[in-house]
Amino acid sequence: MNTSFDEQKLNPAFTLNIVETVKRTRIHPNPQAPLIPVGFAALSLLTLTLLCLTIPFDQFPAIGNLVGTPIPSETAVTEIGDIPVDAVVLAETAIVSSGDGKTDLARNPQPTNIVFAANAEAEVETAIKPIARLGKGTVHRIAYSPDGKLIAVMGALSISLYDADTLTDKVGMIPKDANAIAFSPDGQTLASGNWSDRTVYLWDVATQKRIGELRLPGQSWVTALTFTPDGNTLAVGYGTGDIALWNMSTQQQIVRLETPSRILSTLAFSPNGQLLASGGVEDTTISLWDVQTQKLVGAFEGHTRGKGQPSSGVSSVAFNPNGKTLASASAFDNTVRLWDVANRTQIALLLGNDELLGSDEDAEINTVAFNSDGTILAADGDDAKIRLWDVQTQKRIGVLNTKAGGVSSIAFHPDGKILASLNGEFKRGRNKGGDMAVRLWNVKTQKQITVSQNHTAPIESVALSPDDALLASGHHDGVVRLWDMQTQKQLATLENHKAAVRSVAFSPDGTLLASGERDRARLWDVQKRKRVAVFKKNNTIVESVAFSPDGRILASVDDSCIRLWDTRRNRAIGVLGPEPLHERPIRFDSIIKSVAFSPDGTLLASGGIDNTLRLWDVQKRQEIFKRAQRGNIYAVAFSPDGKTLAVAGTHKKIYLWSAPEQELIPTLNTPTMVWALAFSPEGRFLAAGTGVKIRVWDMKTQTQVTTLQGCANLVTSIAFSHDSKKLVAGSLDGTIRVWDTDKFGDN
Repeated sequence: MNTSFDEQKLNPAFTLNIVETVKRTRIHPNPQAPLIPVGFAALSLLTLTLLCLTIPFDQFPAIGNLVGTPIPSETAVTEIGDIPVDAVVLAETAIVSSGDGKTDLARNPQPTNIVFAANAEAEVETAIKPIARLGKGTVHRIAYSPDGKLIAVMGALSISLYDADTLTDKVGMIPKDANAIAFSPDGQTLASGNWSDRTVYLWDVATQKRIGELRLPGQSWVTALTFTPDGNTLAVGYGTGDIALWNMSTQQQIVRLETPSRILSTLAFSPNGQLLASGGVEDTTISLWDVQTQKLVGAFEGHTRGKGQPSSGVSSVAFNPNGKTLASASAFDNTVRLWDVANRTQIALLLGNDELLGSDEDAEINTVAFNSDGTILAADGDDAKIRLWDVQTQKRIGVLNTKAGGVSSIAFHPDGKILASLNGEFKRGRNKGGDMAVRLWNVKTQKQITVSQNHTAPIESVALSPDDALLASGHHDGVVRLWDMQTQKQLATLENHKAAVRSVAFSPDGTLLASGERDRARLWDVQKRKRVAVFKKNNTIVESVAFSPDGRILASVDDSCIRLWDTRRNRAIGVLGPEPLHERPIRFDSIIKSVAFSPDGTLLASGGIDNTLRLWDVQKRQEIFKRAQRGNIYAVAFSPDGKTLAVAGTHKKIYLWSAPEQELIPTLNTPTMVWALAFSPEGRFLAAGTGVKIRVWDMKTQTQVTTLQGCANLVTSIAFSHDSKKLVAGSLDGTIRVWDTDKFGDN
């Protein structure tokens, strides 16, 4: 489970518990039919020998991966001594792995048997904590407290409570990540849920202390939360599509409702608390439930599957305060609709008709909200705009343009005069991600009142200057941030990018910084903080940029080819690989994902989603080596001496190639796909970003020496300082973490 599911992690003491359990177990041989076991053993040995002689070992599935029926998500907890043990009920087939990829300890073909499973050779977890964290992380949604005095902002690291009038004073902070929150009607309790577990946490708003937990075994992550108007019941939506109603007095489940959707995305109670509306990510139907009888009493049909979308769904629903009208939005068909609750019929299509699709109105909608008297409906969009409609006339009365990337959440003040918005969403790479700022708007004048930007957008790339004094980070909001490594303070921002910054790199002398975005690479003067050149190719995506060791060439990934630019004359000097035969829409990912120069500058390595590793002769502009790999390639890196090339991606392995001989040498196994690779400057360590963790190997022994934890989302980029004393990592949680490398080899 450790190696197969990031969200299902075993207790660190689990291995010890297994050992103790086995020590207490007494095995009594069966006295009957003594010849049967001997004969069976001999037959098994003969069969195994024949298999070993005829079938290559690499045809066997890696131990630790699922074999047969997937392990159910339902987990019971048993106590043995003082150490908790997870008892997993296996349906048909189970593997208890030693974790080293060599030993298959047990198989259980019988259903309903209980097997205690763990990684006997657990990955090397350490107590090495980051010595610094740069950035305050991403935020996703906002909510007003019922009295209008607080705004809760939930994010990847915590839930921040701000003064709703000024946004300058942080009233409090709940140290828990969340993707769904809801205030109780009296404002005293805040409920939160996240992607990482099945628990709803209840917090005292005044003290920010946890006062309860609601956990429903067998369910997946929490996706939506809402209280009944009287505060007695909390509705919880889950990733399974189910809804659980909880009694807040007893903190016990009342009922569990099964919806047609696989992943529930939105919930809303009617003003009288008698009806509950629900919508899901993969179903276009809005379901209507009678709260008292817990029966499905109606459905709203009308949202459609978006063009080119593998799934369709409803992203938000909201009842008008009079309870007669329901508003809904879909992020897939880009529509906002009004429904008659009593008749279950559509009243109006406010956004997304055929005449508007494909124009500036083609925006994915995340949230719809009514003001307090129900006269105005607001809807946000990933095009940075918030649209306002007069509900009675169904005419649009205004557009609030944040000009700061996608808007992920909106909320009206209880008096209806102010609208709060959050630019905190990144959608498909088509537009810039939000700048993580909370904005307050005067609804009547449609003017921005104030803005607070205390958080940082997801990070795609990090790079250290040659003297290790500066750190550059490329963000989804189209901004490159420069940080002082000594003080860990932000020094400057390099803006005006048209889309998310996917890659950054310092020139070897530290005077230039390259940044790659949607269809261009830019060069910046580091000292003056000014742009000096733009290398552009329309309708492409620049996934990666890299300087040659002498700094004279900049390589930029450009769809299916690599473009070489002269950094002194600021002009194109060559193309590696075939140029695209046709212009591809910019929302598609490029084929090549990563490039790296060899230390002597003669070779360039590239890999991408065509599952192919290539080596190029830089001077001759020719491909000299090509080899298909198992799975997409997301990262390539040369060792400092140029003798080893590391290649990794979706195949759960790091392939090590001898660069001079172009031969494959022993591979390093990882439990998950790898997004980033980096060698330490002296070549001792290789670090890999695997999910939310960073794994570090000693290259001399090719053994893993540590696993670093701390990031709340995917690790997208890794860099060692040039003195090898620090390791920095950028994450989609919007932060950069710094570790001291001195203890890496001491574990």
